Amino acid sequence: MRSHTSPTKPERLADAPPPKALPPPRFVDYLLFLPFVIAFLLVLLIFDLTQRIAFLFGRSAHARAVNQLNHYLLYTLQILRIKVEIKGLYPLEAARPYIIVSNHQSLIDIPILHCLYPERAPKFIAKKELAYGLPTVSFNLRNGKNCLIDRKDPEQAVGEITKFAQLIEREKMIATIFPEGTRARDGRLKRFRPTGLMALLDNAPSAQIIPVTIEGSWMLQARRWGPVPVGATIHVIVHPLLKQEDFRGPLELCRETQKSVERDLTSFRRPSSPDAPAARPSDPSPSQA
Repeated sequence: MRSHTSPTKPERLADAPPPKALPPPRFVDYLLFLPFVIAFLLVLLIFDLTQRIAFLFGRSAHARAVNQLNHYLLYTLQILRIKVEIKGLYPLEAARPYIIVSNHQSLIDIPILHCLYPERAPKFIAKKELAYGLPTVSFNLRNGKNCLIDRKDPEQAVGEITKFAQLIEREKMIATIFPEGTRARDGRLKRFRPTGLMALLDNAPSAQIIPVTIEGSWMLQARRWGPVPVGATIHVIVHPLLKQEDFRGPLELCRETQKSVERDLTSFRRPSSPDAPAARPSDPSPSQA
């Protein structure tokens, strides 16, 4: 097992350009924002009860409830006429664990990533503060085989991630990690922190990496409790799988994953660059998300 006492910090990569500033709110943005918030909160409240009932019938029933929860959370985006466009998605082996490594722009990233592979019910690494106080989210984090860490206690965090990695290796699950460590509400990409990913890879040696870029979801929280631009598009790029044996170690793999995200964000944001490759539109409804 590799040591985590003093991991080498990754070199500082060229920052992706910042996104364009949000345009001034329009009347339609204000008009549809409140219905969206009400619908989003209703889904959370309804599935808080649904999850608790489903959990009484076992983990399979609970997993189905969580799948429906995430589908309906994405369905609420249709109120704002927001599209989720997906490029990629590659077939996965049933008998292999995987680790989704993604940038993080808003809370909606979680249902987006979950619905990429709903049949595998991806699990998440989250800060322990989310374990209580949030309808449906907190219950799932505590009871859905996710990983809760104390970001102020590195030893505890690495220990929990180690146990989590052993679980996904044993049960051939999908883990999800946001190496930035927190959401980028302004859309600016933060440098990836390698320690958590290193702990995952050390303890899940057969896992392959699924690099994912998310662009545009930051607009949902850029104004915090203000209106969201109606008709926006969230782009999701799923990159080809990365095998651990093709890299000299987790640090190099982490660097390569960040470079992929930076290239994608640059292609979307830099005016002089050609547009990003056309993506496959995905209706974020319960039947297709």
